[in-house]
Amino acid sequence: MTSCPLLAKCPYANEISHDFPKMSAADKERYCKGDYVWCGRYVAFEVLQRELERAKPSGDRLEN
Repeated sequence: MTSCPLLAKCPYANEISHDFPKMSAADKERYCKGDYVWCGRYVAFEVLQRELERAKPSGDRLEN
């Protein structure tokens, strides 16, 4: 499986997870490095991305 394309900038994966290392290690393995399409943060990003694309006159995609 591939890693989440948002992994480099995800605050959960890179900052918040330090507070809960055991739980976050399992979550990161499952969502960040596996089934990232089920991650709530990824889903929210994709939905917002689509809405922003619809709202922009040019339809240009925003960078992650």
